[in-house]
Amino acid sequence: MVLLSEWNDGAVAILLILFLIPSAIVFLLALMLLQISSKTKNFLDHYKKQNAIVYYALLLLLFAISALITLGIGSLF
Repeated sequence: MVLLSEWNDGAVAILLILFLIPSAIVFLLALMLLQISSKTKNFLDHYKKQNAIVYYALLLLLFAISALITLGIGSLF
């Protein structure tokens, strides 16, 4: 937060809310869409049982992709 030292906490909170909430919504929608397909559901369930680190890495990758999608959509407006 050294870069934003001259900003007040309210401005930083608004910027985070404007980015994190849409990213979380896109992430949850993408996760629900992936759960519809039986192949991806079985794939995620397999890694959830066998190797939790890979499972959480896949979820983190999906969240990173949703954050990039949110940034892309946000830059259009």
